[in-house]
Order: sequence, then structure tokens, then C-alpha cells
Amino acid sequence: MGGSINRISLDASVVLGTLDLTFSEIDNLEAGDILKLKTHTSDSLEMVVKDSRLFKVKPGKISNKLAVKIVEKFEMEA
Repeated sequence: MGGSINRISLDASVVLGTLDLTFSEIDNLEAGDILKLKTHTSDSLEMVVKDSRLFKVKPGKISNKLAVKIVEKFEMEA
């Protein structure tokens, strides 16, 4: 089994931010609506894997692709 754990693929997500909406507000959303998030443009974002926050990241780009730079590692959640 040596090294086989390195071949497991996991989906990672980066959370841009959160906001509070009522069911009525969600029901009335339309294409083109702009939602103001609680996150400031200078804030770090969170990278999540399997419902666990793993890293604080900063957004950027590499060769016309979106990218993130890891700036801090979260302590593992129990």
C-alpha cells in the first residue's frame, strides 16, 4: 500500500463569502441580481475539503486561470 494515499482525488471548494437571505428574497432572485456578501475584497477566503475548513487563501490568477494562494493552515477540526 505504500504511496497509494497520494493518488486519492478530493474536491476542494473556495468560499467567496456568505449572506443572509429570507425565503422570500431567494424566491425573488433573478438573473442579473447582485448580492452583497459579508466578505470584504481584502479578506482571506476559506478553502474547504469534505466539509472541513483547511486553509485561508487569497484569490489571484495564473495564465488566465483563477488561482488561490494559501496564506494560513487551519488547525484540524475534531
